[in-house]
Amino acid sequence: MSSILDNLERVREQIAQAAAKAGRDVKDVELVAISKTHPAQKVREAVEAGQTLFGESRVQEARAKIPELSSNIRWHFVGHLQKNKVRQAGASSDLRPTTCASKWKRCSRCRACQSKG
Repeated sequence: MSSILDNLERVREQIAQAAAKAGRDVKDVELVAISKTHPAQKVREAVEAGQTLFGESRVQEARAKIPELSSNIRWHFVGHLQKNKVRQAGASSDLRPTTCASKWKRCSRCRACQSKG
């Protein structure tokens, strides 16, 4: 079985090749590692391998996982955000709703919840 480090190195190499082929600087591309269904320990292993940007698509799972992990991790909510989960997603100052928008109005509500603290 491949390790998280091996997988990240392989994906980063693929990103570098794709960026070069497209004439883009690889520094302009960010890898978002999706942590859905993976325990905090696996996320910790990815952080140790240099990954700091993660995506989560389950609000309850993110709210349980984020406090267990380093504060230098950047989190994004990815995928469809159900209307009844907006407050939960917005209540977490760590979980950025910038990529959650299947509906911009919901994304704005997330940000409004975050600014209320």
